[in-house]
Amino acid sequence: MLMSHAQDHFSAGAEAYARGRFGYPETLFEWLAGHCAERKFAWDCATGNRQAAFSLANRFDRVEATDISESLLAKAPVLKNVRFRQAADEDSGLENASVDLVTVAQALHWFELDRFWQEVRRVCKPGAVLAYWGYCWPQVNADVDARLIHLRKELESFWPERNLILQNGYREVHSPFAALDAPPFEVRVQWSRRAYMAHIATWSAIRYQREQCGADSLGDFEKNLGEIWLDETTLIVKWPLVFRAYRVGWLRVVTPS
Repeated sequence: MLMSHAQDHFSAGAEAYARGRFGYPETLFEWLAGHCAERKFAWDCATGNRQAAFSLANRFDRVEATDISESLLAKAPVLKNVRFRQAADEDSGLENASVDLVTVAQALHWFELDRFWQEVRRVCKPGAVLAYWGYCWPQVNADVDARLIHLRKELESFWPERNLILQNGYREVHSPFAALDAPPFEVRVQWSRRAYMAHIATWSAIRYQREQCGADSLGDFEKNLGEIWLDETTLIVKWPLVFRAYRVGWLRVVTPS
């Protein structure tokens, strides 16, 4: 697959991005930790809003959380066993054969995959675990979802090309590692309409529509949504996760003499 270096689509709206995101189910991290021979060191690659790093910190002795976005990293809190650092996915700066688990949440579609696979091989211990996952469209109920489908059609031409990799369920991503059988995972939150809209506003297609057209579709969408979702009402919003996990084999690193 031809993929250029990962681009930073989120620094410009880092604060809004942080408000509109959510955590992942703790059962996901329990499952991952249970498949690691050791829980000494985890690398959360492209940590973004740091949701995965927080959960990993409760299960691993050390966590390295890297991202290319300085703006997102600048908002990271101080955690005694987590180091937040700017680094690219294909050049982590980690030691050879040091990592027990690599996680990539909602970001793999931005990577130059051939180089990332090589970096994973280099930093992982024999038998370490790699997991990546993502989500696309929030699901609420038939009425809300129908209005969201209309918004999605208006935004189709404004998505960065690589978003299609995730929207297609990572089916065109072919990892060189041995797949692990994993159960389904799902994010569920109880949100107001305002919280739901804050999430939709983080979509990169909204930003690019605004930049290219001078306006976006959020206002009309929220107005239509207000007809069926009252301000004071909270509803369950869910996202089925596209989740993949692998056992990483050993790659001998030869250092020139």
